[in-house]
Amino acid sequence: MLKYVLALAPGAPVVTVPGITAYQAAAARVNRPLVEGEESLLVLSGGGGRQPSARTGRVGGQRGVHEGLPQCRRHQRRLAEKNMLESSVAVANCCLENEEVIEDIRTLKARKPGYWTLVLAKKNSHPAAE
Repeated sequence: MLKYVLALAPGAPVVTVPGITAYQAAAARVNRPLVEGEESLLVLSGGGGRQPSARTGRVGGQRGVHEGLPQCRRHQRRLAEKNMLESSVAVANCCLENEEVIEDIRTLKARKPGYWTLVLAKKNSHPAAE
């Protein structure tokens, strides 16, 4: 955003204010840590037609996956392949008046998820570990 503002108004005074990223806000909304202990976090964007969900298996631990989810079926298929579907949760319109927490992300297939839908995905727990 900053580069566009500066391109439109090169002399405009700009102050960058740090904030909380969407995936951190979504994790707080569902009361889930993004990572624990030595886990790693991978944040992927679904913009530009890329296939971020194909890369979700590269990093151990929990992942924050931010997508507009137009490719929802493929995304869910990849999460299932990586043993991450059951423990994933989606947050639509986080921190907005029409915020929605979707505990079963498979329900997203039946509707058109909006751009502001974020999925927090984590490898499913093994029964022996519980």
